[in-house]
Amino acid sequence: MKIILSTSSKKFLILILFVLSGFVHLWNPSGFPDMFYDEGIYIRRAMHVMAGLGPQEGTFYDHPYFGQLFLAGIFSLIDYPSSLDLQASTESISSLLAVPRLIMGMLAIVDTFLIYKITQLRYGNNVALFAGILFTVMPFTWLTRRILLDSILLPFLLSSILLACYASQTTRGRRTSLLLIFASGIMLGISIFTKIPAFAAIPLVAYLIIQSPTRDDSSRYKHGSEIKWKAAKLGLWLIPVIIIPMIWPIHTASSGQFDLWLKDVIGQSKLKNDVISAMWIPFTKVDPVLLILGAAGLVHAGLKKDYFLLLWFLPFATFFSVVGYHQYFYVLPIVPALCISSSKLILDRMTRRFENNKEVISTQLISWFPPMALVVFGLTATVVLINTNVTSAQFQAAAFGVNYAIDHKDTALATSPAYSWIFPYAFHISNTLKDYGDIRYFDVDTDYILLFIDVHLKSDFGEDKLEKIYDNTDSVIDFNGNLLQYDQWIYPYTNMEFNKEGGFIEARIGPASVLSPKGIFK
Repeated sequence: MKIILSTSSKKFLILILFVLSGFVHLWNPSGFPDMFYDEGIYIRRAMHVMAGLGPQEGTFYDHPYFGQLFLAGIFSLIDYPSSLDLQASTESISSLLAVPRLIMGMLAIVDTFLIYKITQLRYGNNVALFAGILFTVMPFTWLTRRILLDSILLPFLLSSILLACYASQTTRGRRTSLLLIFASGIMLGISIFTKIPAFAAIPLVAYLIIQSPTRDDSSRYKHGSEIKWKAAKLGLWLIPVIIIPMIWPIHTASSGQFDLWLKDVIGQSKLKNDVISAMWIPFTKVDPVLLILGAAGLVHAGLKKDYFLLLWFLPFATFFSVVGYHQYFYVLPIVPALCISSSKLILDRMTRRFENNKEVISTQLISWFPPMALVVFGLTATVVLINTNVTSAQFQAAAFGVNYAIDHKDTALATSPAYSWIFPYAFHISNTLKDYGDIRYFDVDTDYILLFIDVHLKSDFGEDKLEKIYDNTDSVIDFNGNLLQYDQWIYPYTNMEFNKEGGFIEARIGPASVLSPKGIFK
C-alpha cells in the first residue's frame, strides 16, 4: 500500500513547505548567527570586485573567485551598500549584515525547491515533501544563513544534480538530453569554480549521465555503440566541468602568478586538523537527530543498492576524511543527501507498516506520529535558534570603530575580517587593515591603530603575546561606561589602540584610557 495524497493536499503541503522555508531562512537575518570571520572575507572580496579592482584580492589563492563575482553581481543589481541610509550606529551595521544574509536566505529557499524536485524525480512526491521539510526545519540547516562559499555553491550543485536527473529520465529525444547534460556540466563547473571540494559530486552526476537514455532507437544498436554514445555524453558533460574551473589557474598564469597559485593551492591541501572533531562532532552537537537518521538512511540505501544516495555522500565524506583542513560548515553539500535518505527511510518504514496493517486505521494514524514529532522537534529547535540575538555586541563594536575613526583621522583600524569590510566599503574609512594580523608589520601611514580583539586574535597572535596585553592592562570600560575587572574584558569585543610614536597601547571596549607597553606584537 502506498501513501496517496490528493492533488489539493499535495498543493497545500507544497505551499506549507515553501512558507516554512521562507520563514526559517529569512527570519532575523542580522540577529542570528553571529558575524563570522569567513563571511567578512567573502563580502570584502565582493566589494573589491565592485570597486573595479579585479576578481582576485591580493595574491593569496585559497579559493576560486566565482563566489565574490556572484555576490558582487547581486550587490550591484540592488546598489548595495549605497542604497542603505547608513549612519555610524548599530542599526546601520545591522542593516549592512541583513542584506547579504537575506540573499543567502533566498538561495536556501531555492535549495529547498531543488531538493524537492530532485527527490520527486527519484523517489516520488511523498518522500520529496518530507525531505524538503527536513531540510527546512532541522537545526543544522541554519548553516545556509551564513555568507559562505558552501552556501553559494549549493544551489548550483543541486541544479547540476537535478538537470542530470531530468536527463536520465527524459524521453523527448537526443537533443533535449544533450542540452540537459551540457547544462548540468555548466552548473557543476560553476560549483567547482566556487569551491574546489565540489568536484566530489562528479561521481554522482556522472552516474546519472550514464543512466540517461542512450538513443531513441537504442534497441537497434549493438552494445558497443551504446557504450560509445554514453562516452560521448560524458565527454560533452565534462567539457564545462573542466573548462569553467580552469578559468582560475589560467587567469593567474596570465598575470604571472601561477607559481604563487600553485604554492597556495598545495598549501591549502596540506593544512590538517581532525575531521571528526572539526566536522562531525559539531554536527553531532547541533543536530544529532538528522545525523543519526541520515546515517541510518544511507545504510538503508546501501542495503537497497541505491547508488544515488551513496554516490552523493561517500565521495564528499572520503575527500574530507583524507585531505586538508576541515570546518563544520564544509558538510553543507551533503546535508541534502542526509535529509533525502532520512525521508526515504522513514516513509519506507511507514509504507511497510501500512501494508502489514491494512485494516487497522488507528495503527496507521499512530505511524504518522514519529515523522510529525520529528518535524515539530526540528522546527521548535530551529525557531529557538533563529530568534536568538547574538550580534548586538558585534554591532556595538563596529559602530564604535566607525565613530572613533571619524573623530580621530590619524587612527587606522585593525579588525577581524568579520568587521574589516564595513569600514572602507560602507563608511569610506580608508585607513583599515584587511586583517588585524597585518598590525605585525605596522604598514599604515597613521599615528594610531585601533585594534579590535576577538576570539580569532588568540589564534593569530598566540597565547604568550595576549598574556602580555592582559598583564599590562589595568582596566577597561564597556560601551555603557562601566568599569570592568581584568577577567571580564578578555573576550569577546575589546579594542586596543597602539601609538607608534609614544610607544603605548591603549585597551578599550568603549571610551577608556589604559596604557600598556609597545612591542608585544612582534
